[in-house]
Amino acid sequence: MNTEDDEFNRIEMEIKFRQRETTPPLSPFLWAEDPRPSIFATDPAFKAKAGTGLTTGQIMSNVVKRKRNEGVEAGTIYGLSHDRDEALIKAKLMKKAIDELHKNTHKV
Repeated sequence: MNTEDDEFNRIEMEIKFRQRETTPPLSPFLWAEDPRPSIFATDPAFKAKAGTGLTTGQIMSNVVKRKRNEGVEAGTIYGLSHDRDEALIKAKLMKKAIDELHKNTHKV
């Protein structure tokens, strides 16, 4: 090991010691030092679905991953910026206009 690694390890140990010194004993941040049953284990909102064995969060994560693999950004949260909302409104209006045009041009 070189002196940079030694210094890094010394600083890391000092930080851990100080955190341990100031963190309450029941803090969830000490989970690695004190593994205990999850408070979510008995909460029905976090239980796995029958059949799949996956929680709702895991199912939603899988959906987002699948959509991203298909090239769709499924993780977008609207309402965070005015510009993004404006772009969304314009895109919806454009789609509506194109659908209307398509419907009118293919009438019998």
